[in-house]
Amino acid sequence: MGDPDLAALARSVCEGDRPIKAFYAAFAKAVVYAQRPEKPGVFVTDTESQGRWTVAFTSLDRLAAHAGACDYISMPGAVFLELVPPGVGVMVDPDDDHRLPLVARVDDFFALEREWKRTAPARQAAARKAVR
Repeated sequence: MGDPDLAALARSVCEGDRPIKAFYAAFAKAVVYAQRPEKPGVFVTDTESQGRWTVAFTSLDRLAAHAGACDYISMPGAVFLELVPPGVGVMVDPDDDHRLPLVARVDDFFALEREWKRTAPARQAAARKAVR
């Protein structure tokens, strides 16, 4: 279950082989999974130092590895992003090496792409450090 192509695309974006906007387009069409809250919406965590985040998963297996046995929701990524409150980021597959942060509402993909490229060296250094 899930979309292995979406996870592979996330990995390609993290490695700098594909642009972030390609992932947004694929995420919007793919079915994603999240833990189901009691009330309609998504779970949001406030990390204080790194802002407010929710998580989405490219497969039920990844969700289960993160949250254990739980009730879940599944929907196209575009619908999931509509449920995310303004100012909340989405971390896709947060426990995997291809984890990818998304902004729920993007007006300027060119600015997003420039920022993604600007911050690439820091992300890659952090990933190498985490592997050690």
